[in-house]
Amino acid sequence: MSRTLENNRRNVWFAEYWEENFNCKLMSSSKKEDTSRKCTGQERIGTDSKYEQEGKVQFVIDAVYAMAHALHNMQRDLCPDVSGICEDMDLAGGKKLLKYIRSVTFNGKYPKSINRPINQFINVSTN
Repeated sequence: MSRTLENNRRNVWFAEYWEENFNCKLMSSSKKEDTSRKCTGQERIGTDSKYEQEGKVQFVIDAVYAMAHALHNMQRDLCPDVSGICEDMDLAGGKKLLKYIRSVTFNGKYPKSINRPINQFINVSTN
């Protein structure tokens, strides 16, 4: 799916990126001063620009999701009646968090992404 102005309005920096990437202005209040060309909104990333996503980004995204899922599961187990971090979670330590990280499973955002326990990808010494 190609990112467009219409399908990416939630990203507050996307308009600035759009102007810079396509060398155009979206509106008269634009801060881009080195062009007078107006953006049409029909520009397409990947076909009308030189943008190419770094190949390892998917692994960073999956790592962030894995950590978020682990922290969520840990909080749910250790602090069931608390919103946020409770004392048990605060004192749990790295080994316990690692246990939660290793038990995370989720469908990743990209093909062939995390869809099995994350511990198959982690080799961490707990000594």
